[in-house]
Amino acid sequence: MDIETNSSALPATPAPAAEIPPPAPARGNFLQRNSLWLAGILNLIGDVGFLGNGIKTGDTYKKFGGGMYTLGGLNLALFGRVKPEENLREITESTAEFLKQKTGGLPEGSELAGVAAHKDAAQNGQFFYRNAAQNTLYGYTMGAGAMLASGIKKHRAGLGSAGLYYGISSLVFKLASLVIPEKALKDDGEKKSKGFIGWIREKPLRVFGYGSMVTDSLLALDTYQDFRRNPQKSGYAWTGVTAVTYILADLMMAISNKDPANAGGKLNTEEQQRVERLAADAIAREPREAQAALVREVAEFLAAQPQIAGKADAIAASIAQQAAQMDSPAWASRVKTDEPALQPIR
Repeated sequence: MDIETNSSALPATPAPAAEIPPPAPARGNFLQRNSLWLAGILNLIGDVGFLGNGIKTGDTYKKFGGGMYTLGGLNLALFGRVKPEENLREITESTAEFLKQKTGGLPEGSELAGVAAHKDAAQNGQFFYRNAAQNTLYGYTMGAGAMLASGIKKHRAGLGSAGLYYGISSLVFKLASLVIPEKALKDDGEKKSKGFIGWIREKPLRVFGYGSMVTDSLLALDTYQDFRRNPQKSGYAWTGVTAVTYILADLMMAISNKDPANAGGKLNTEEQQRVERLAADAIAREPREAQAALVREVAEFLAAQPQIAGKADAIAASIAQQAAQMDSPAWASRVKTDEPALQPIR
C-alpha cells in the first residue's frame, strides 16, 4: 500500500534512511543515571543519624523528621537508579496510547495493540521507579516541617535560632523542588531555556541540592551550639555525621533529574528505529486515506519526547518509508519472525 500525501503531509518520496540523524548521546552517562541513587545512599546514612539524634535527645519533632528523612533516603536507595531499558518501554507505551486516542482503537494484530494491553500492569510495577524523586520529596518536605517545629520550640526556649533558620530554609527548598515541574529535555539543536528560571526548570532538584548546602551548614551550627551549651549530652556525633553526608548527597541531588526519562538519555539508533517500525506497523493497517495524517501526527508526537532524537520531518519520512514497505509479503514475514514483540514487565 502507498502512503498518500498532500501539501501539509509528507513528500511523495520519503527521505532516505541515511538522512535520519542517529540519537546521541545514547542513554546518558553513569553519574547522570545513578546520581539520585547515590544521593539516596548518602542521605540514608545522614537520615539514620538524624533519627538517632532525635531518639537520643528525646526530641519528638526530630524523631518524626528523622523518620521521614530516613524513608525518603531509603526510597531513593531502592528506586533511584535509572533503568535505561525502561525508556524504550515508556516511549512505546506512550506511542500506543497516542495512536489509540487518534484512531479510536489500535488495529487488531498490531504489536502496539499488544503493548497497550500490558500497559496498566507495567505502569503499576514501575510506579516507584518512575516517581522516585517526587515520592522522596514528599517525605523530605514533611520531615522539614517537623524540623521547623523543633526549631521553633528551641527558639522559644531561648536555646538558639539556628534550628529555626534551618527548619525554615529546609522547608522552603524542599517544597520548591517538590512543586516545580521539570522541563523535558530537548534535542541538542534546539535552544535551551535561558535565565535563572529556565536553569531551575531544567533541573528543579538544583533548588534542593544547592539550597540544602545552606541548610546543612545551619544544621551543623545548631549542633555546635547544642554542644557548647551541654558538651556532656549524647547524640551530637550522630548529627555531625548527618551534616557531612548530607553535603555530599546535596551535590548528587543538584545534578539529578526528577524525571527518569530525562536522566536516561535518548534511545540509541536501533531502539528508535524499532519505535518507528511499531508505529509504521499500526499505521499501515489503517485506512489509506488516514495514513498520511497519522504519520505526521505520530512523528510530531515522537519528536516532542525527550527520549527521541531528530526532527519531525525525518521521523515522519522513516515511518512512511517503513509503512509503505509493509505491503511486501517478504517484509511482513520478516517482521513476524525477526522482531519479537515487547514483553510485559515481570
